[in-house]
Amino acid sequence: MQFITENDSQQIKALLDELWNITPEKLPAEKAEKILHSILTFKEAVPIDRNKTNLSWLKAAAAISLLVISGAVAYQFVDSEDARLPVHRTAEVSQQHQFIKLPDGSTLILNTGSQISYPESFEDKKVREVFLVGEGFFDIKHDASKAFIVHTGKLSTTVLGTAFNIKAYPEQNDITVTVARGKVKVSNDLKVLGIISPDQQITFSKRNSKARQQEIKSKEVIAWTERDIFFDDISMEDAAQQLEDRFKIKIDFANEKIKNCRFTATFTMGEDINQILDVVCAFNKATYIIKTTGDIEISGNGCSLNDTDIN
Repeated sequence: MQFITENDSQQIKALLDELWNITPEKLPAEKAEKILHSILTFKEAVPIDRNKTNLSWLKAAAAISLLVISGAVAYQFVDSEDARLPVHRTAEVSQQHQFIKLPDGSTLILNTGSQISYPESFEDKKVREVFLVGEGFFDIKHDASKAFIVHTGKLSTTVLGTAFNIKAYPEQNDITVTVARGKVKVSNDLKVLGIISPDQQITFSKRNSKARQQEIKSKEVIAWTERDIFFDDISMEDAAQQLEDRFKIKIDFANEKIKNCRFTATFTMGEDINQILDVVCAFNKATYIIKTTGDIEISGNGCSLNDTDIN
């Protein structure tokens, strides 16, 4: 009994030369060499007895050749997909948290040191699929015709429209899925691990492939997102409502026109109300004052020429 040797590889190559002629497209030499090398150096290669019959050896060589041809097809498929590679977004340590708007309008807050991959569009897809490494809080736009699936290692989390948190850092043993709103289905390659609703969580152990479902307070799990404020193409009026809820204050507008001004801004450093209003008002050509009652009043002539008062 013996393993495939360097001399054997020459015979395999000769056989491949014949087989290339029946493949739809020829595989580039460099890629063919890589595939062949990976097969010939595979540590768990099956011993082949070449002393029995030449036919057995040829069958073995033919089997390896078919593997290479399969590799050729795989490479051709990858090459054909190069023009539609997924979008990769990463929240580095220096970037703090990152707000991401997905192609379908769903949103994601990506935690520090995490990464998300997704296609540029879901329009030609049967399902909406993304791939997460690390931690993210998803708020998914409902679409009954296309389920939304988050892949995290061996787990898949499927929803139609809901808000949930997934924590799946590579260096940690557990993957946790927590629902804040709606309902999600969590599965691995073999079965459905559970269907969870608000304030429920599934913890999956990568070490023993066991899952545990429990009741939790989702607000505590997503506390890491709470200091962040993401204004994404929002009106001044809607932004003021969010700030009122966050800081428990009252915000009025001296001029109705300023309410409709729209802007985008991100605050992830725990900014106070004054720091936030300084930025928001600067964006929208407005000013603000804090009254003796503690209420805030925002003034301005509007954010465009059409909104400007002409007296």
